[in-house]
Amino acid sequence: MISAGSLIEFARSEIPTFGLGRIRSMLMYPLSFSEFLAGAGEQRLLKSVKDATPADPLNITIHSK
Repeated sequence: MISAGSLIEFARSEIPTFGLGRIRSMLMYPLSFSEFLAGAGEQRLLKSVKDATPADPLNITIHSK
């Protein structure tokens, strides 16, 4: 079971037992834009974004993508 949201602790307190097996609690955070591109398989776009500088910005076609 995976749960997320602002009321998780409240919901967990209402469950009489927490189940059997392994339980692992983790904090998760939103993806960065670079992580999102990598996860979406956009390696070439990610490289273009990382290589961009103020002197050499992304061209409009790549920026629109």
